[in-house]
Amino acid sequence: MTGYLSASLLAMSLVSAHVWSTAPAVPQDDQAALLTLQQVLAKAWMSGDRATIERIIAQDWRSTGPDGRMADRASVLAEVFDKGIHKIRKLDIDDVSARVFGDAAVVTGRTQASGEFDGSSYDVVIRFTDTFVRRDGRWQAVASHASMLTAR
Repeated sequence: MTGYLSASLLAMSLVSAHVWSTAPAVPQDDQAALLTLQQVLAKAWMSGDRATIERIIAQDWRSTGPDGRMADRASVLAEVFDKGIHKIRKLDIDDVSARVFGDAAVVTGRTQASGEFDGSSYDVVIRFTDTFVRRDGRWQAVASHASMLTAR
């Protein structure tokens, strides 16, 4: 029985290797576009470019912050732009990678952020996961999650 399993596993491995080698590659331009979008979004938050943020973040976007708080696009935009209770001073993004699955993608990375929220200063390093979908030929963020690495 062991020999049969080994032969079966070898056969499956060879078939899998063939399937993976003949499968279409993920276009590098999708990955590059998503990595660029992350940097554009960071700059837009810091400069207060609401139009760019609204273009990249879908209306149905939801976010989970490092504190576990859930928020939707309207409430986050209101905190930053309308009420002014969230002031973003710095967003440095690195260690970013994008995985594309057709018209969906997952982007992960690390952010060093500082600013002020509701009168309290923060200086943190977080890991993030952003989920994007392609709509009308462009990528839009539909979900975000952040986990705290360090608070400084």
